[in-house]
Amino acid sequence: MEGIVALMIPIIAIILGNAMVVLVVYFIVQYANKRKQFEHDERMLAIEKGANIPIAPPKEKNPYIWPFVFMGAGLALFIGLLAAGDEWYWGLAFMLIGGGMLAARLLAAKQKKAKENENSTLLEKNEKGGNLNEV
Repeated sequence: MEGIVALMIPIIAIILGNAMVVLVVYFIVQYANKRKQFEHDERMLAIEKGANIPIAPPKEKNPYIWPFVFMGAGLALFIGLLAAGDEWYWGLAFMLIGGGMLAARLLAAKQKKAKENENSTLLEKNEKGGNLNEV
């Protein structure tokens, strides 16, 4: 009898763990659907009343979150595996992935800023009535 109980404990734990994941995903999907339905109802009501359709402001996203997540996970994995004496290079792999992502996003931000400066210079030159080919 004790052998059956000892065998059932991990099986039940796995089933309950999977059930919790399924429930969390279910509630996230339900929340997203309710939010979309609310926005749809709000737009339809505005159209019926002849009012301007409310436009949700764009969400500001931080482009640096995922690089730091990878770097933090890689650092934690590196320290943990190094302390345990295991193959620690897996932590370095995640840290380097995060570092590469961070470098790419910083470069993109720098290029975007340079392009904005170039466009503003062209606009200023155009407003002054100058020759655009001289820039």
